[in-house]
Amino acid sequence: MALAILIVLAILLRIPHLSGSFWLDEAAQALESARPFVEQHLIRADFQPPLIHYLTHFSLYLSDSEWWLRTVAALIPGIITIAVLYKLASSWFSKKVAIWSTLLITTSSFHIFFSQELRPYSLPAMFALLSWYFLNKEANLKNLSFFTLTTIAGLYSSYLYPLVAISQGLFVIIFKRQIWQKFLTTAILSALAFLPWMPSFLDQLSAGGEVREQLPGWDQVVSLTQGKAIFLTLGKFLFGLDKIDPTPLVFLSLLSLLLIGLCLGKDFYLEIKKENNHFAKVKNNYLQVLLIFFVPLLLAWIISFVVPVLSPKRVLYLLPFFYLLISAPLDFLPKKTAPVLLVLTVFLLNIFTTTHYYFNKNLQREDWRTLHTQIVKRFENKNAIAVFSHPEAFSPWRWYDGDDFPSLATGTLSVSQVPDLSEKFKVINDYQYVLVFDYLRTLSDPENKILETVSSFGFKEIEVIDTPNIGFVRIYARPEAVLSSLDQEF
Repeated sequence: MALAILIVLAILLRIPHLSGSFWLDEAAQALESARPFVEQHLIRADFQPPLIHYLTHFSLYLSDSEWWLRTVAALIPGIITIAVLYKLASSWFSKKVAIWSTLLITTSSFHIFFSQELRPYSLPAMFALLSWYFLNKEANLKNLSFFTLTTIAGLYSSYLYPLVAISQGLFVIIFKRQIWQKFLTTAILSALAFLPWMPSFLDQLSAGGEVREQLPGWDQVVSLTQGKAIFLTLGKFLFGLDKIDPTPLVFLSLLSLLLIGLCLGKDFYLEIKKENNHFAKVKNNYLQVLLIFFVPLLLAWIISFVVPVLSPKRVLYLLPFFYLLISAPLDFLPKKTAPVLLVLTVFLLNIFTTTHYYFNKNLQREDWRTLHTQIVKRFENKNAIAVFSHPEAFSPWRWYDGDDFPSLATGTLSVSQVPDLSEKFKVINDYQYVLVFDYLRTLSDPENKILETVSSFGFKEIEVIDTPNIGFVRIYARPEAVLSSLDQEF
């Protein structure tokens, strides 16, 4: 009954914004998945395995609405993750810990957001939880078969999934050594199943290196700086979508958690001295969860010295265990106040940040759908052209426009690679208005060559459209267009 209530609550909390506009990466995902089936493996520029591409491709046969595609690729996996966490927590700890850990992930703004994201974050999290569930059960043929299948699916859903497999190997060696031979068999079968994709993976790795060479600042966009990566990941797990700035809320929350942590440490020490059997059993399960959580996190951090991979959303599969670590002291110290204060503090933080997400546009996705509607209503496509500092028009613009509105892209990741920008921009002479998108232009055009080139053709900047998370769209017009507009006003 408790699990059913939590699942209903999880679904209700994930409905708001489920049908909101696609942002850049989601629209790119939808456009790629809309290609013919035989092209779904051709994803060199998208550093992801292909499973979500195939899943979204078949989903598009039924509908191309945002809520539907997100439901299949993110919402359903997110709900399954919540249900499996409850089962795992119940087997390792008490029902009380299961309810609280599940309630915390249910109300997490971070998990809610990525349960609505058409990208491969919720999907590998589901497979990770399912694989742990089957590994935790009796090592018979049925469970090991399901474990192998979920591992293979996980490998085809995220390149960071092998870190889960490594932590599972350590888990078996330390805590379930009696099944290590069976686990080794499943690991070999999973690795063999992934081998056909290895050439594509290496090609994507090469493409990622090319992007970093052409856009030196790209690493900071897709990943966190090494010195802060682990702490910021833990911070996002705790504070969700809110920015981790030195605000009174963050300060008071951290201070409260620090004081609670000191109390927990003292209570743990006193319980260890008692050496009771219940504490010893729960402590062993807690050590398992510590391994499950920290091994993949530390390995992702180490890998990021070579390839920038660590960001909170890419290790979403660790979030359930983060909440399990927070809730488990309820079993260790059932008669103490500190564990209760800990889960209540985190729960209240979740309520605050989730409410903030619902109502603060700066925390929501880029609203390209509204921006596109605003532009096409205001400007006739025969009189205006949109300009993008990118190899092609941005994916959300193409998704919502369908190539109806004239557009011009630089054709490269960096404007400095365009041999003759004036020659390329001659086409804007056929229009009265030029709409220059500032989105990502600080990376691709840091010297403002596009703005200089547009001005050199006699256009004047008359206005900017400012959209949360997208930034400025600069409106340039010919002098005669401005005069015509003034005449119409007066």
